[in-house]
Amino acid sequence: MSKVSKRQEIKEKEALQARFQLAFKQQSAKVLSWLPTETQTNKTDASEKSESRLAERAEFLNLPIILQGSGLFELENEENSGKTGASTIGSFISSEETKKIAPPERKGAPASKAMSSLMNKMRGDTRRQIHEREREKSRFKMKEPQRAVVEPESDEELKLAQIQRKVFKPAVGGKKKARPF
Repeated sequence: MSKVSKRQEIKEKEALQARFQLAFKQQSAKVLSWLPTETQTNKTDASEKSESRLAERAEFLNLPIILQGSGLFELENEENSGKTGASTIGSFISSEETKKIAPPERKGAPASKAMSSLMNKMRGDTRRQIHEREREKSRFKMKEPQRAVVEPESDEELKLAQIQRKVFKPAVGGKKKARPF
């Protein structure tokens, strides 16, 4: 009994889907009838559209290629100084070979990997020296002057001295600071 009802349900869903698709086709045909066809449009409109498309394409092909990492400010500087070193999209598309344009060198960047590793090592050494100086300063601050130790004469004085040592602990250097990261 359930198999028959499932089959009927599937058939009903397929019929509903077919009606739905037919309604969409009718609506799209109705909308397309509102739009003018190619034969109805004037040839002058078509030629004007093609001219505007060609003008847009030519404008696009004359755009300069901006290198990665450079900004529009550099492009404006080139235009003001009269340089025409920037290649355009049209020249790139029409050329058979692609020219590799080296990005401009930054003033602060090292020239090679060896130089950059040397610079990093020097920075690390400087950090290490500063850290050692700070550690020595903190050790100097943590040291307290030695107190004169008085020998207790009796057992009571000995116990009293032990209690005083346990109770009174200096606050300096008592707790180490945790690392910030």
